[in-house]
Amino acid sequence: MGGSQPRERPGISVSRPKQINTCENLKITTQLKSPIESVVIRIKEGDVLDITVLPPDECVAIFKGEIAGKIVCFELKELMDCLKLGNIYHATVRNINGIRCSLTISR
Repeated sequence: MGGSQPRERPGISVSRPKQINTCENLKITTQLKSPIESVVIRIKEGDVLDITVLPPDECVAIFKGEIAGKIVCFELKELMDCLKLGNIYHATVRNINGIRCSLTISR
């Protein structure tokens, strides 16, 4: 028994450490939410947008100084925490179709 791996049995949960993304390796693929049409129509595939937090707690993508839309994703809290710690993130436009915009966010 010494040194053996925990076995899962019906009705018993085994606690395993969850992999945590650090600010350095955080990478998110998402869609731009609530896109601002007058801004998004000027964005092209491959463009890079700045990611920032605006008061009170709204994460947005900025294109040439203008808000392009909101960032909403599963990792939003972690992203906002990292931004508030001074980390800088950018979003690369992977695909754009009308005002539908797919992004990859990373440092």
